[in-house]
Amino acid sequence: MICKNCGNTVNEGDVFCGSCGAKINNEAGAENEKAQPLNAENGQQAENSGAFDPYAQPCEEIDAAQAASENESADGQSKEQISGEKNEVSAAFQNNGLGSENVLSAAAGAGAPAGTNVKTVRINKKALIIVSSVLVAVIAAAFLAYEIYNRAPININLDDYISDQVYTDELLNEYYSDHADDYSDYDLEDNGYDSYGNSDLDVSGADTSNFTNYDYGVGLTVIGYSEYASISDYDYKNIIDWSRLIDDVNAQLAKKKKVNGRHLDFYDFANSSYFAITADKTEDIKNDDEINVQIQGLNREINGITLCISNASKTYKISGLKVVNAFDPFDYVDMVLYNPANGFANAKCIVNSDLNEPLKCDNSFNVAYYDDSTISIIKDNSVVAKIGYYFSDDDEEREDLQNGEKLTMYCYTSGANITDEYSLYLARDSKEFEVTGLGEYATKTTTLNSEQLERFKSNGTDYLNTQFADYSGYGDAKFVGAYVADLKDKSSSSSFHNDLRLVYSYSYSYWGDEVETKYAYVCYKNIIVDSDGTIPFTPDTYYDDYGTGYSSVDDALKRYDVERFNVTKLS
Repeated sequence: MICKNCGNTVNEGDVFCGSCGAKINNEAGAENEKAQPLNAENGQQAENSGAFDPYAQPCEEIDAAQAASENESADGQSKEQISGEKNEVSAAFQNNGLGSENVLSAAAGAGAPAGTNVKTVRINKKALIIVSSVLVAVIAAAFLAYEIYNRAPININLDDYISDQVYTDELLNEYYSDHADDYSDYDLEDNGYDSYGNSDLDVSGADTSNFTNYDYGVGLTVIGYSEYASISDYDYKNIIDWSRLIDDVNAQLAKKKKVNGRHLDFYDFANSSYFAITADKTEDIKNDDEINVQIQGLNREINGITLCISNASKTYKISGLKVVNAFDPFDYVDMVLYNPANGFANAKCIVNSDLNEPLKCDNSFNVAYYDDSTISIIKDNSVVAKIGYYFSDDDEEREDLQNGEKLTMYCYTSGANITDEYSLYLARDSKEFEVTGLGEYATKTTTLNSEQLERFKSNGTDYLNTQFADYSGYGDAKFVGAYVADLKDKSSSSSFHNDLRLVYSYSYSYWGDEVETKYAYVCYKNIIVDSDGTIPFTPDTYYDDYGTGYSSVDDALKRYDVERFNVTKLS
C-alpha cells in the first residue's frame, strides 16, 4: 500500500505512515491502488521499498496529496478525533518497536508543516553500550598506564657521573694562580651565603652544600708530597659531577606525577647520609699508587615514586705528586692517654726523652728531645730549628675521652726556615690520632683473671710483711679474700670509681700475752680492667692505703656502707 502523503510503501493495517507520520486510509488506499497505475517515480519507489529503512530521512518534497490530507483533517475532524489519533499514533509506534526517543522524532514529523525537511535519528543501544565500554576501557587503560609509569623506578647509573681527574698540589696552584683575580674581592652573597655568612638552602629546605663541586672542577683531590700525600674525607664527594647528576635526576622526576602541588626533585630524596664514600688508601700516598674508591648509591621511594642511583667504584692511578726531601715530624711524637679509663681519659703530646737519632730524610741532621712536647733539629751540633706539638685547647683540656674518638695533633716550627735554608720539607703539619685501648673501671660485674689477681695478692702480702718486719708481735700475713667496692649511684661526680680491697689475717700478741688473730687490708684505688681482663700498669700504680688491727673481715670492710656501695667478693 502506498502513502498518499509521501508516496512510500506502508504495511497493511498501519494507521500512520512510518516515514512521514500521515494517517493512512486503508479503504481509500486499496481502491486507489487498483484504480491508478504506478507512475515511473512511484514504480521506482515500490521497487526499492523492500530495502527501505523506515527511520531514514523522508523525501524532501511533499506532494499535493499531503496538502489535501491536511486540509481534510483541518475541516472535518473534531478535537476528539485529533486526541484519539494522537493516542493511536503513540500505540502504533510502540507496536512497531519504536523507543521513546524515536516517538518524539516521529511525532514531530507528523506535525511538521508541509514542505519542511524533518530528520530522524536512530539510536542503536547495543552500539552505544559497546562504544561506552570501549571508552571506559581506554580511560582505565590510560590511567593504569600512567600509574605504572609513575611507579616505574628512575634508574641512574652513578658510574656515568664519576670523574677520572686527579688534582694535586701542582694543579691546584696553577688554577689559583690563573684565577687570582676571582678571589681578590670574594663576595659571600655570590657564593651561596647571605651577608651574614649563613648558607643558602634549597627551596625544599635541603642543604645543597653536600652536593656541590669545588670551583676548580670535578675530581679526586690528593694533597701533599709523594710518599706523604693524603686524601681528606671531606674531599671524597668532589669526584661526583653533582650538577649533571642533579639535572638528569630532576629531568626524570619532572615527568612523574606531582606531590603536594609540585614535582619532586633530587633534594627530596638525598641528604648528607647518602652517597657514603670510602677509599682503600688515604695517607702516605705516592706516585704510581692505585687507589680504589667505593661510592654507595641511593634507593628511596616517596609517594609511589622511586629513585634508584646505583653504587659505583673507581680506581685512580696517582701521578704528578711533587718529590722532595721531606720527613714526617709526627714520627717523633706520641699521643699518650692519662687516666686511661674509657670516658675518663685525657691526652697529651709526648716526645720520648731518649730521642736522639739521625733525621730520616737526611743523615747530616739529627733530631733530638727538647722537652715533652718539642723536638730539636740539629746541624753540626747546633740546634737550627725546633718543632713543637699541640692539640687544640678544647682537646687538651678534655678528661672524658672514649674509645673511637679522634683527635688532631698539630705542629709548628721555630728558628730557621728549614725549607728555604736547608731544603727540608715537613711532610705534614697535622695528624689525626684515634683513641683506642682504654679499659673500664672495675665494678661488681667485672671479672679479673687469676693471673691479674695474683699480682695484687702478692704485692699486698709483700707490703704487709714489710710493715710487720719492725714489730715482733705481728706474725705472717695470710690472704683471706679480695673485694671490689663501687658506687651504687654511678651519676655521682665523685672522683671515686672503685676500690680493690685485699683482706689478710695475721697473728698478734702484745708483750707476750695470748696470741690473737687480727685482720688487715691493703687497698688499691680506681682499678682499670682491659677487655681481656688484664689490668694495665703495676699494682703500685693503684696503691691507696692499708689498715691493721681489725677484729673480723666485716670490720675491715666497714667503711663501705650498704646504702652507697656495692661490695663484691672476687675470691
